[in-house]
Amino acid sequence: MNKPEKRFYEFGRFRIDVEERLLFCEGARQKLTSKAFDVLLVLVEHNGRLLTKEDLMSKVWPDSFVEENNLAQSISLLRRVLGDNPTGEKYIETVPRHGYRFTADVRAFADEPETSGSAPESRPEATLKAESQGASGRLADTASQAFQPEIYATNLPVPLTPFIGRKAEIAAVERLLRRKDVRLLTLTGPGGTGKSRLALKVAENLRAEFPDGTFFVALEPITDAGLVVSVIAQTLGVKEASDAPLAESLKKYLRDKRMLLILDNFEHVAAAGPLVSHLLMSAPGIVFLVTSRAALRVSGEQEYQVPPLHLPNLESLPPVSDLVHCSSVALFTQRAMAAKSDFLLTERNARAVAEICTRLDGLPLAIELAAARIKLLPPQAMLVRLESPFKLLTGGTRDAPARQRTMHETIAWSYDLLDKPEKSLFRRLAVFRGGFTLEAAESICNAERGCGIEIDEGVSSLVDKSLIQQIEQAGGEPRFVMMETIREYGLECLRVCGEEEVFRSRHASLYLQLAERAEPELGTTEQSFWLAYLEQEHDNFRAALRWSLRARQAEVALRLAASLWWFWYLHGHYSEGRAWLEKVLEEGRELRTTFRDRALIGAGGLAFLQCEYSLSEKLLEEGLALARELSDQESIATALQLLGSVARERGDYARSIELHQESLTLWRALNNKRGIARSLNYIGFASWLHGDFEKTTTVCEETLGLFRELGDKEGIVWSLMNMSAVMYYRARYDVAASLCSESLAQSREIGYKEGIAWALNIWGNVARRQGQFERGKALLRESLELHYELQDRWRVASVLESLAAIASEQQEHERSAKLLGSAEALREAVGTPLPQVEHEDRDHYLKTAREALGEEKFTSLWLEGRTMNIEQIVAYALK
Repeated sequence: MNKPEKRFYEFGRFRIDVEERLLFCEGARQKLTSKAFDVLLVLVEHNGRLLTKEDLMSKVWPDSFVEENNLAQSISLLRRVLGDNPTGEKYIETVPRHGYRFTADVRAFADEPETSGSAPESRPEATLKAESQGASGRLADTASQAFQPEIYATNLPVPLTPFIGRKAEIAAVERLLRRKDVRLLTLTGPGGTGKSRLALKVAENLRAEFPDGTFFVALEPITDAGLVVSVIAQTLGVKEASDAPLAESLKKYLRDKRMLLILDNFEHVAAAGPLVSHLLMSAPGIVFLVTSRAALRVSGEQEYQVPPLHLPNLESLPPVSDLVHCSSVALFTQRAMAAKSDFLLTERNARAVAEICTRLDGLPLAIELAAARIKLLPPQAMLVRLESPFKLLTGGTRDAPARQRTMHETIAWSYDLLDKPEKSLFRRLAVFRGGFTLEAAESICNAERGCGIEIDEGVSSLVDKSLIQQIEQAGGEPRFVMMETIREYGLECLRVCGEEEVFRSRHASLYLQLAERAEPELGTTEQSFWLAYLEQEHDNFRAALRWSLRARQAEVALRLAASLWWFWYLHGHYSEGRAWLEKVLEEGRELRTTFRDRALIGAGGLAFLQCEYSLSEKLLEEGLALARELSDQESIATALQLLGSVARERGDYARSIELHQESLTLWRALNNKRGIARSLNYIGFASWLHGDFEKTTTVCEETLGLFRELGDKEGIVWSLMNMSAVMYYRARYDVAASLCSESLAQSREIGYKEGIAWALNIWGNVARRQGQFERGKALLRESLELHYELQDRWRVASVLESLAAIASEQQEHERSAKLLGSAEALREAVGTPLPQVEHEDRDHYLKTAREALGEEKFTSLWLEGRTMNIEQIVAYALK
């Protein structure tokens, strides 16, 4: 095998070994930092060319936002190492207010000279270029070209701001352009996605691979597709011959060239698409890189959809040191600093900045426009203003095209290119939030065929024009979404046309039907499907609730919330569910219907889950009274079940079992198997907390069979957990662990957060009893995080006590004392006494800590734990 060529540069007394990343001076290795070497390599490879600071920073730090002093430090180090060139000048020339230029004569070669530091055998640059042009394939051999001096023709505009992020996209586009079968690559995406900047970045990177030049053809100024030939010819300096049309002169000129042409903003001259095909057929060495909001739809086209910038995970926001590397946040930060030099991303404003970027869908133009307002509005205030985004997203730079000075104009540009039926469909689809299916779109948007276009045809066209995105779904029908800024524009158009209330009403009616259809399925074998469906459509349900409240459609709002509360419970949306129920109950305060009693019971149930027992009891009693007034037997039974659970948490096990027995009688009269199983299960739960393990075993074996028959996974989870608790207290740890494992798997399958948290809790205690302390801690900490997220303070206290037990077993008595003190204070605040079955354990570890530490130190630490708030103690426990 031939040994692969290596790459070297020489200038003056210096030699660069590119592959080994080393700099030598007369054979002696010079010390450089990694980034200083990168800066030197960029300068050398662009020898003689002025590079702005932004150019250098974007090439050396492509995925990070850094201060200019990082670059300045690297330049300073290079100047110390290189000294002056033989003429007495600096190797790196500073051009005030513009940038830097490398001034030495650079020699490039691919074979290491025999004597280190000596000049290579003469290989003129022209010879290197000729050799590379003779390489096989459409593109030159990049191994021999990548290190040549840049002598190729170009008119690429030099952006005045650094390019941020997009490393994966750059690599993907470059890979496509290097393929021999790709000669027409169209970058598509909505306005403001950054298609043009990406195209310019790629073209700059690939200049050496197109020896006849890389050229940027701006099509925005023209509106007549017939002028595209003229603009391309003018850009390339091609004149019309007296004996042939301009198109023929252009073909003749391009015939023997290897050239990359960027055709920018092609969407409004789409009729010129066939021209591009004709040029490609007549000039085999030409490659077109097109930016457009819609594909050209001509033969040989390869489409690449430019995604938005990477967004941070708001549910698990990283520290600022990591967040700054997220491309959307980095762009906001850089542009904000350009507008306000003292702006910094800090722990105080990081979440607001992350939410702004997310709210703007990661669209670069929208982020830039928002960041430009930083002098007027800090991030927190800016986030509030984004409720009306187009009032904020204005004020682009004066040298930007008119359509890019505001986000409104950018989207309007795309909207104006639609035909009348497409416009009608686009604005109607804006009522959906979080996406939609074709079936839903047909139901709302095309009643009585009012759109004038088939839905599948219209949606497909809007996808092609980048106003809608299609989302891949495993095994399901296609789903489509609008970016939020685009959706806001669609709603504005809907209001202007006087159609908003009609289509908002249709939307609310559709999602009310869907919610009421889903509710009875949540306790059946179809539970997993419907829970996933409700979660997927959650944003649409929110939109329907919001509109029904605004439009004072109290019954619609009550019916929606009453149908959704069990879903909110199962998927852990306790706070949000309570907020919606509170609003709909206030709006529908005059209504005396079964929807109101169900909403009251739902609100009471969610308040119970967040340990607000007095409020829960009040709401449940009110719902129970109304249900009795209306003879709504199912609601009566449900309210009694939940009141029994409140009594259980308060330690009144006898009263709890009495209420569950009363509920059980009603369910049996209704012949409702699910209700029967749930009441029996609650009896089993109260029984093991009270220490009656025989009763728990008897009833939960029965309920497990019933729930399996029904396919009710939430019920299966609780039966398994009650049985695992009994096995734990009977020291049958292997059986308990197996039951926990099955319970956890069932909970994860349906996204049942409370079930996940409980299974982890019991399993962590099982691991503790088996002496697996590290595993036990890991399980309990995960449980603690979930219980804390759900605001279940009763279980938070219980997990803290379990973690205190492990700390004691590992001789961490100070930690144990503090955790026990905090758990006791939390129980007192919530009003939930320690369950009878847990007293022996807790008392043992209190005694152990007191004896190990001495009374004075124990009391001090125990009191310290009692004074910590829940945020502090959870953070301490998770360390």
